[in-house]
Amino acid sequence: MKTKRLFMALAFICLCLFANGQNGINNGHEYVDLGLSVKWATCNVGANTPEEYGDYYAWGETSEKSSYTKKTYKWWEGSWRTQTKYCIDSGFGTVDNKTVLEPEDGVAHVKWGGSWRMPTISEKEELIDNCTWSRITQNGVNGYKITSQKNGNSIFLPAAGGANYEVVGRGNSGGYWLSSLCDGNCCTAYLLNFYVEDGLFDYFGSDIRCNGYSVRPVCTVGDEPELIDENRANQENSSFETYLKGASAYNNGDYVEAVNWFRKAAEQGLATAQYDLGCCYYKGTGVPRSYREATEWFRKAAEQGHVEAQFNLGICYANEEGVPLSYSKAAEWFRKAAEQGYASAQFNLGTYYYNGTGVPLSHSEAVKWYRKAAEQGFAEAQYNLACCYYNGTGVPRSYREAVLWLRKAAEQGFSEAQNVLEQLGY
Repeated sequence: MKTKRLFMALAFICLCLFANGQNGINNGHEYVDLGLSVKWATCNVGANTPEEYGDYYAWGETSEKSSYTKKTYKWWEGSWRTQTKYCIDSGFGTVDNKTVLEPEDGVAHVKWGGSWRMPTISEKEELIDNCTWSRITQNGVNGYKITSQKNGNSIFLPAAGGANYEVVGRGNSGGYWLSSLCDGNCCTAYLLNFYVEDGLFDYFGSDIRCNGYSVRPVCTVGDEPELIDENRANQENSSFETYLKGASAYNNGDYVEAVNWFRKAAEQGLATAQYDLGCCYYKGTGVPRSYREATEWFRKAAEQGHVEAQFNLGICYANEEGVPLSYSKAAEWFRKAAEQGYASAQFNLGTYYYNGTGVPLSHSEAVKWYRKAAEQGFAEAQYNLACCYYNGTGVPRSYREAVLWLRKAAEQGFSEAQNVLEQLGY
């Protein structure tokens, strides 16, 4: 699809679809696209920069503590022999056979919301297998620079150490909790674990659940399953329990089994399962790729108000994927998602209004929707809003406002904004 371009020394970006291949903001927190199945956060929970260590958490807890021991652990009544949750062995407590963190116990989701969550072991393995790990000192902090072999993007994991009675190992080791218990052992959980001095990272790292470690969240954006978001699943408990079995299978890399469970829950009317099943069909994960099937399941979820499904259905209409090409219907679904505050949809709807695609041309409406997305930290929208202010398109010309929004986009690493600021002498 061709779009008109705005000009302000450099050309305006084209319509963003699914935000693939780009870094961005999800629910107020920055992520990096490494070309993997999920997006990785740029910093730890509790940190504001990649180099900051952030906060420490016991596995399955969502608050910091001064001491991380068996006696202070939330899910053990003073001993690992009296476990009250995530127990698979009656010799250690009350068996519930839960092995994957539920949303309310995953600090990444609790603190950051949206689709942010704890990484799975398969996502850790993907990070190891598809990236180059380099020991570096970044702004005075030891750690690993992890560079994607797929697109060259990178993240930095600081050697934050770990916590028991006190924090130890800073500058020499790093431990990052994953979402699941160790196989057959309810006393320990998996870690992404590395050591700076000897240059080792532990492919199957783990530790006792009560110890405190860092958390580096992952998220899904647009076309990827959001997986375990219990707040979105407001249907009957039975359908959500069915869905969780699919989420567990997906987390463990058994995509065929995941699709089977997602389908059962989707047929019971669970919107989150319908959305995830649509994503599986769209990507060909665990099932042969079928845009037609994807759009059918997106539509079922979208009609229940599922915002990501609404957005994806709009994309399908815009790209003629599984449905006839219709920019007006694309705009209709973008609007539904945009009115729920979904930044990518707000940006796309703004672009449609700017170009008169599927809606009457209206630069003032374009500015309205760009602003809504920009205020959520959407870099492309910040840049486009700056263009509008610079050119006086849909809004009174204001170089001050243009520079303000350019800086916001540039601070997120948006290269077009950085280049324009450089050309303007900032």
